[in-house]
Amino acid sequence: MIKELEQLERERLLARSEQKKYNRLSIIFGTLAISFVLGIFFESAILIIIGIIGVFAAGIFATIGYKKTEPFRKKFKTEVITTLLKQKYNDVFYNPLSSIDLNEILSTSLVKRPDRWHGEDFLSATYKNVSFKVSEFKLEERHVRRDSKGNTYVTYETYFQGRWYVYTFPRNFKNSLRILEKSFLGFAFAPNGFKKVETESIEFNKKFIVHTTDEHHAFYIITPVMIERIAMLEKGFKGTISFLFRNNELHIAVNDSSNRFEPRLDIPLTDEGLKAYDIDINIMAEIIEAFGLDRDKFQDAGL
Repeated sequence: MIKELEQLERERLLARSEQKKYNRLSIIFGTLAISFVLGIFFESAILIIIGIIGVFAAGIFATIGYKKTEPFRKKFKTEVITTLLKQKYNDVFYNPLSSIDLNEILSTSLVKRPDRWHGEDFLSATYKNVSFKVSEFKLEERHVRRDSKGNTYVTYETYFQGRWYVYTFPRNFKNSLRILEKSFLGFAFAPNGFKKVETESIEFNKKFIVHTTDEHHAFYIITPVMIERIAMLEKGFKGTISFLFRNNELHIAVNDSSNRFEPRLDIPLTDEGLKAYDIDINIMAEIIEAFGLDRDKFQDAGL
């Protein structure tokens, strides 16, 4: 399928071999960590030192093992993933090192502003006259702790790690609609201009909170079919999920600690092996079809 697939397969095998070698060394030195515990128990400085050395060495070898796979991972994304995406979608642009603008996702009020963040795997494309862009985000909050001696410790806690989808369609709606899974980041309050509504589905109301700027608009979007499809989509993802319909956009935030488009070193790069990536490649199209974004409700700008 891909011209250089045989060469990439050789590189995969080499990368996997190198990683396994350094992982074995990491495990061996990692077992020395037990010396640290024994050293404390027996009050032995030598055992404590051996344990500390073991922990550091294990971390270093694990890092080296991962670094050895990076050239293959980069080549896999730029060649294999890009090719698979272009077979499914039009107008494909994929940049593993870029992301959706942070301010764009913050403007949705689905997540709070992070103290530290990282974004990657930016993809934009079209499918059935619906444009979309996707990227992965890791958002972190800074925590400062002081002990009894006045020492200050700074840590960062991850509160969102997953994918952010933005779909754009021709029709521009005057009102907005938020659908939040109740455990999603604790963002259960309604922003200014929004009010809470409930659907006729008791099970849906138990799982999700619905905020809207107009009740009629809410029920125009959240039909019984849409409720069913949102529930199905939620079950297809680990973690939590939330949605925002505004203007001519649909934002979907999936907080599931996922890392898509990553090569799986244990899977051969054959036509059969590449089927393992079908879920990651097809999910954007499946959302469009499940939500009917390619149908008149969202496509007819004159409505």
